[in-house]
Order: sequence, then structure tokens, then C-alpha cells
Amino acid sequence: MEADEFEGHIARSKRRRTIVLVVVIGALITVPTGMLWWSHHQEVARHDADEARAKAAIARDEAERTRPLTAEETTELDTIADAMGRGLTKMRTAWSTIDRATLGSLAPTDHPCSVKIAAPDPAAAERYVQKGAGDASPEVGAFDLAIVEPAAAILEPPSLVATETSYRRIDVKQRKRADLEAIRAIGLPKPYLIVLVEQRAAPTVVGNFYEPGRISGRAYLYSHAQGAVLCASTVDVRSSSTISTEFLSDKSVAKTVAVGIGSEPNERPAAIASLDRDLEVELWRALATSLRAVPVR
Repeated sequence: MEADEFEGHIARSKRRRTIVLVVVIGALITVPTGMLWWSHHQEVARHDADEARAKAAIARDEAERTRPLTAEETTELDTIADAMGRGLTKMRTAWSTIDRATLGSLAPTDHPCSVKIAAPDPAAAERYVQKGAGDASPEVGAFDLAIVEPAAAILEPPSLVATETSYRRIDVKQRKRADLEAIRAIGLPKPYLIVLVEQRAAPTVVGNFYEPGRISGRAYLYSHAQGAVLCASTVDVRSSSTISTEFLSDKSVAKTVAVGIGSEPNERPAAIASLDRDLEVELWRALATSLRAVPVR
């Protein structure tokens, strides 16, 4: 092989290597970039599809909300509104007869209360007393409860007031679907538990022990559906003999101790809160077990 021919061969080899190197480097740059672009494109497409579905759902809901009432729905709205208006007027009239004198004249019989109240679950009650987790009773939310001090007026039934307010917001004459849906959702006012307190002492922490709390008086269960007091009883509840509380120690570690034993800074407010919750649980337990039927007048 001549020298010129050899040099040409070497030059051609270098060019081929350069071309291959450029192609490889280009692929290393182009392929990941393309994959990133495609991934971004798919993400944008998914976002656009989700947004389109959301807008379509909103449009369907708006179309349903503004769709004129059918003849049957119009009749339903009128029928419910008329019955509810008359029912609420009757409930309000019946409630207006309830005062301390009326309640004081009621004598419970030996028959059990017709309205069942579940007693607090021991394990759930313990968690509530210690930590404030959950509720004092499974019936919280199912009943209105008023604890009325000796010189205080009996409060208006909260759920009766709420039902009346919801009803007044409905404009039957407008024939709007939103009003039909709203009136369908209105339920009966909850039964009203009233505790007329005769003696009350708040539990307190004193040094390394606590003074038990007490609530005594008379309890009544009023039914809006029947417009009458159905059950009554005497109640006399006191703090439990042993109460535990949970609080954060100085090292931010949760500690559970018997009330009145420790002396850490965060313990006292936690102990007072646990004492109050314990008395609340005991009141619900007394309401669940002591109420007896009264003759309905």
C-alpha cells in the first residue's frame, strides 16, 4: 500500500469514527429529551382531560339544578312545604307551653322511657375523659341537650330553631329545584333533653387530690314530634372516684396519670379538662338509665 493510499485510509477511518461519535452523542441527547417531552405531553393531555371532565360535570350539575320542576315535583314541593309549615306551627305552639312550672308538675311513672338513649361505651368514655377524643356519649348529635342553671331561662330548642330557619329560607313560589332539594333535606327537630339544675359544683384540683363535681336536679325528655314531655327523672351525678388524664410532659411526651398525683406544669389544665369531661359522661350515663315515662297529656 502506497503512503498516499494509507494516509487516505486513515483519514477515512477518522471521519467514520467522528460521524459515529456525533450520531451516538446526538442520540444520547435527543432520546432523553424526546422522552421528557412525550411525558410532559401526556401529563398535559391528562390534565386537560381531567379539566374537561370536571367542567362537563359542573355543566351537568348546573343544568340539573336549573332544570324546571316537573308537574309531579311542583306538587311534591307544595305538599311538603304546606305540611312542614303546619307542622312547625304546631310544634312551636306546643313548645310555648313548656316552662318550669309545667315541667315541675310532671311525675314519672315506673315505666321505662319510650325513647331509648344509649349509655356511654366504657372504653370510648375513657378515651374521651383522658384525651378529649370523640364524644361523651354515642347520642351526642342525636339529641339537643340543655343544662339549665336554677335562675336561668330554658333555652329555645336548637334544632327546632334551625329547622324553622331552614324552612323560612325556602321560597316555594319561585319553583326552584334548589328549594325542592333543600326542603327534602329538612328533618324533624331532635328530641330535647332538659336538665333543670338544683345543685351544681364544678370539680376542682386541689394540691395532690381533686374535689369531685356534682350535678343534681331533674331531667326531662321533650319530643317535638309529639309536642309533649315523654320522660322525666331525678338526676344526681358526681365525679368518678378515679380519673386519668393525658398531657404532654416537659419533654413533649404524652403521659397518662391519675388526676391529682403528678405536679408537672401541663398536668393541671389537662386534669381540670378531664374532670369536666368525666362529669359530662356521668350525666349522659344517668340520662340513659334513669329516665321514666310520664303520662302524656
